[in-house]
This record gives sequence, C-alpha cells and structure tokens, in this order.
Amino acid sequence: MPEGLMDTTMSPPAPGAAPTDRDDGPGASIVRDFGAGALLPFQVRPSMSRFIDPSGRVVIVHARAGRTSIVLGDPIGPPEGHEAALRAFVAESRRGHRTVGVYQASASSRQALLRSGFRRVFLIGREAIVDLPSFSLAGSRRANLRHTVTRFGRDGGTVEWFPAGLDEPARVRFGPALATIDAAWRATAGPALGFTIGVFDQLDLERIPVAVGLDGSGAPQAFVTFRPTGIDGGFVLDLIRRRPGGVPGAAEACIAAAAAGFRDGGASHLSLGLAPIHGLRADVGPFEERFIRRAAEAVSRWYDIDGLAFFKAKFDPRWEPRSIAIRRRHDVLAVALALLLLHLSDDGRLRSAARAVVGR
Repeated sequence: MPEGLMDTTMSPPAPGAAPTDRDDGPGASIVRDFGAGALLPFQVRPSMSRFIDPSGRVVIVHARAGRTSIVLGDPIGPPEGHEAALRAFVAESRRGHRTVGVYQASASSRQALLRSGFRRVFLIGREAIVDLPSFSLAGSRRANLRHTVTRFGRDGGTVEWFPAGLDEPARVRFGPALATIDAAWRATAGPALGFTIGVFDQLDLERIPVAVGLDGSGAPQAFVTFRPTGIDGGFVLDLIRRRPGGVPGAAEACIAAAAAGFRDGGASHLSLGLAPIHGLRADVGPFEERFIRRAAEAVSRWYDIDGLAFFKAKFDPRWEPRSIAIRRRHDVLAVALALLLLHLSDDGRLRSAARAVVGR
C-alpha cells in the first residue's frame, strides 16, 4: 500500500475464525469442523435449513421456494460422504414431490453430483479469489488497481482498517455516515437482493472486519466489510458501499488495504465472491448457460453484471468455476425461478410476482 494510505487500528482476527451468524442448531459441530468457503457466512444463517445425512457426518444446507429446494454450495462434511448425502437428500425431496437444484457447486463436487443423479451440471459464474501470501500492488498484473489506489491517496484519501470490527470511538465517529452511505446506495441500486448477498447491519460492523475510505477532510466516502470463511483460513468480501459522486477509488483502496491487512495477519486468501455469468456466452455452450446469459442481459439495466466482473478482475484473482446442478433439463426453469424468489426475499412486490410464477 502507498505509505500513509492505510491506518491499522487493531490486531487482525485469527485467520479462519468461526462464523458468528449461527453456532448452534442441527449439525453445528459438523459445520464448525468442516465448514469452509465464501458461502459459509450464508450457510450458517438461521434462515437456512439443514439436512443431516443418515450417517450423521454430512450437512446439506438448503432453502425452499415453493416446491423447489435449492442446495447452497457443496455438502459440509468429509468429502467421501458427499455423494451418499446428496442421494439421501434427493430421495427425501422426491418423497415430498420437490424439485432439487444445487447453486454455486464447486468443481470438486462435480463427480459426486453426477453420480448422485444430477445429470446437468453447468456454469453459473466464477468466484474471484486473491491468494494473500503473494498479494502486492507491484507489477503489471495489478497496474490498473495500483493506479486507482495511488490516485485516491494523491487526492488526500486514506483508509482506516478495523480487522476486529468498529470499536466504540469508531462507531461514534463513523456509524451515522456509514448508514447514510448505505441508504444512498440502496436508493439507486435496484431491487434489494438476499440469499447470497449481505445486508447492512450496524451491529455487524462491531464484530466483522471493516475498511473505511476517507477523503482529505476525513469524511467517509466508502466502506467495505468482510467475513471469515471457516477452516480454510480465509475471508470473503461482503458489502461494498460507495457514496454517490464520492472520491473515485475509495472502494478499491478499502479492499486493497484489507487484503494487505489480512495477508499480514496470516490469512490464506480473500474471496471477492461470485462474478455471476462470468464465462457464459449467449451464442455458444450448453442450453442452460445460454439461457442464463440471455436472462442476465435482460436485467442488465438494473444490475451491471459484466461491470462487477471487471471490477473484481482489477485484483488479478484466480477464477474458480461455480455451477448449478439439476437432475433433468426441464428443471432449469423451476430452479431459476426459485433462485429469483430467494434472492428477492426483501422485495415484497417482486417476490410476490416470482412466487406466483413458481406456483404455476
């Protein structure tokens, strides 16, 4: 980081610290022992359901929309038990006459999915992961990011880094301003999304890592939050909020400062999350991928999905494929609509419309 840009105010948390959203309930010990990855903060939410396979060793996290069950990520537990757990979950769902889909499955789970009856496994996007031990702004691969962060510092911008969350003085100093930034962002960001997308919560800011970007006068221009990803020793980007019309580069500087702070604290990697439809084309590829790409283009006026991938690419991550798995091709519409319903859980009008379609 350019000298003087980052102010580290606390000791970093232990890499891979256990998630704090949910630490009890069925399968809690399995989640603590095996939970990992960028989806873990969402898998441990109280709103999610857990299926424990008959062996008692594997947890499948899922949510329901109408008669469709969406499994979130890979099963949690010993890898050798994933296939049997998926088979058991599918069998239970079929007894309840429910369609099953898996969302954001990793490449390592592909064979278990195919062997357990998911005949269609297709790309939904790619997860951007920054390997922290070698993270630096030097070199040509992050030249765009380096120039952006340098310009932010040259304009008087600084980043204050709170790896253990905002302390009391910081809450008093920044709390109202961060709430204002979030409200302004939401006013122009389109329909509110949930399921695998975080929401602003003042209490969260006291217990999760936060980076705040300030202009030359000390006024917050952006803030970014992060969550631990369990036993893999990493963190995942959660919220990015920028003041409309604020100082350019504030969000990038916040993420770069956090990456350097996590690196110095011994964390292994920082996930920037899924870049939806990254790698999908509307003219070639499996039917399902072409269908999803066209659907994404239809909503581009509200969500700049390609712009999100471009933003994450500035950090020169490695891109890990993430897939959707369905049992039959004609399940694709039910699963797509169920995902829409789950993501629109905070938007009553659109949720009602999606529910009506799913019901039909």
